[in-house]
Amino acid sequence: MRISTGTALRAFFFLFYGFYGVILPYLPIWLASRGLDRETVGVVIAAAFLPKILSQPLFAHYADKHGQYRRLMLLVLTITIVVLALFALGHAPAWLLFLTLTVHFFVPAVMPLMDRAALAQMSQTGTSQYTQIRLWGSLGFAVCSLAGGMVIDRAGANGVLTLGVLLALGCVAICRHLPAAEMAGAENMVAGTSGKGRWPVLDILRDRRVMGCIAASALVQASNGYLYSYASLYWVSHGLTLSQIGGLWTVGIASEVFFFMQARKILARVSATHLIVLSAVMTTVRWTALSMTQAWLPIAAFQLLQGFTLAGNNMAIMAFLAQAVRPDVRTTAIALYTMLSAGVFMFASVQAVNAAGAAVTGWGFGGMAICAALAIPIVVLTQRQRGQ
Repeated sequence: MRISTGTALRAFFFLFYGFYGVILPYLPIWLASRGLDRETVGVVIAAAFLPKILSQPLFAHYADKHGQYRRLMLLVLTITIVVLALFALGHAPAWLLFLTLTVHFFVPAVMPLMDRAALAQMSQTGTSQYTQIRLWGSLGFAVCSLAGGMVIDRAGANGVLTLGVLLALGCVAICRHLPAAEMAGAENMVAGTSGKGRWPVLDILRDRRVMGCIAASALVQASNGYLYSYASLYWVSHGLTLSQIGGLWTVGIASEVFFFMQARKILARVSATHLIVLSAVMTTVRWTALSMTQAWLPIAAFQLLQGFTLAGNNMAIMAFLAQAVRPDVRTTAIALYTMLSAGVFMFASVQAVNAAGAAVTGWGFGGMAICAALAIPIVVLTQRQRGQ
């Protein structure tokens, strides 16, 4: 059966972010079920932020040079399925650390490739298709995180890996319907450019305006680090069930979906740089509030601000990169953003919280508030330098 490119992208985003909706909240729970204490789980999860620092720019550079998006995604997903199956072969901390690092080397490399494919779809149709495609990722995360919590509550922690494999297999099945491998080369010819150098990342690093917005937006995204690593264990220790935690993730994702649905109206009224600042402010408020409560209802209320933390911030940086960065280096720019946001900055923020002894306390959220707040002066200074 042949499906349209737009439908394939929506399905891929749904399944891929659904995979994250299972792995991010519940892999720490699975590791703890194998006898790892909280400190060891924290080390394993925090270390998992590092491999993407290498893998994302590496795969993105290759994609910008050769355009092999679909093949790269298929390769990465196939390896991921094999690695997830290997988790069942042993419970030694070193083995689990190795496998976790391997998964987080390959899986994040898909993200700039799929974002780049969605941005290309936007360019071809002349409409704001990216946010309409991206919201399906938020829906996938919400549905799978909620369902995952229910399944794991009933079937046990091994459900994490089973659901992860099934969702990754779904992504593999959709891959052949995604945009053609030569997408980048074709778009470059339309744009009338073939690139300035052998290393696209150097072109990005030289542009202070672009790097300022990338760094600021990455800090906002990186402030999710505590939520992705210790928050589930912290909430469980205060009496929340996995189903309730899945509900908290779902509340946040519902807010994301609403923001993505309103993307055209929002971006028509607010510039990308101003939206990054607004997202940073609201994210700072969110984490500060979560540091002060352990009750489900107040947590759920402040989870609504995730619309700013993820959707507002994400659509702002993607809109900015679509306007400010040449097509032939855009995948590299996206990879640099994701490398900083989900790699360097997130690792640093989580390690800072861990070093401060706040890993299993509400003050971990306070550390994330500081991380998000740092984005505000970066954007303000960038705008002032450029006279925006």
